[in-house]
Amino acid sequence: MKRKRAERFGVPYEPPKPEPAAASGGGGKPGKGKGKGGAALSAEDAEKAKARAERFGLPVAESARQSAEDAEKAKKRAERFGTAPAPIDPEEEERRKKRQARFDAMNK
Repeated sequence: MKRKRAERFGVPYEPPKPEPAAASGGGGKPGKGKGKGGAALSAEDAEKAKARAERFGLPVAESARQSAEDAEKAKKRAERFGTAPAPIDPEEEERRKKRQARFDAMNK
């Protein structure tokens, strides 16, 4: 497309040169794109992260203990608010069945 435009305006066409960062796939904004992000850490990386957290006085999260606590919290919340769906009254159920039959007939 750029070649056609260059020919139309009588300008010599020069193909774009790939940038070194773009060729390796490492370009873009820092902190975005490919990275470890939330990926699981290896044992060595986990030790390094734990040592760093202790050095800077940050809380050290232990995933097994934390997930057990989260599961317990979720269970208590489910008991308190109830997770079972509300029962559907028979009239509403009948309307839904009629609608389903009507649209099934249209699609065949």
